[in-house]
Amino acid sequence: MREIKFKAIYYLRNEKKALSKPFLISEIKSRYSERYGNELYVEGKRGEDVEIGRHTEFIQFTGLKDKNGKEIYEGYILGRKGWGNTKPIRWFENLTRFVLPKEFWKWEVIGNLYENPESINGVMKK
Repeated sequence: MREIKFKAIYYLRNEKKALSKPFLISEIKSRYSERYGNELYVEGKRGEDVEIGRHTEFIQFTGLKDKNGKEIYEGYILGRKGWGNTKPIRWFENLTRFVLPKEFWKWEVIGNLYENPESINGVMKK
């Protein structure tokens, strides 16, 4: 059975999007602050907490890994060396499933739509 994990998409000071470390729903914590009252958060990558608010988006782990053993999340971009294209991983609501390229285990994660959307047009040369 696959773990149902998520990553939070949040904004850095320079308006660039970033991803939190992977977390389970059970890892969401709550705290009280004088400024905001009760708030939800997960611990961030660099020791910074990621607040979960109305502008927070989430991406889900597909339960699958690429050819290098890297976990594949919704919004990740897969590429294949020697091929001239890339494939974003998306959730299709009408199909109620993730859509991945055929033989996805031969592809590798080359980026994601949130931190480096230019990867969608990237070409794997090597």
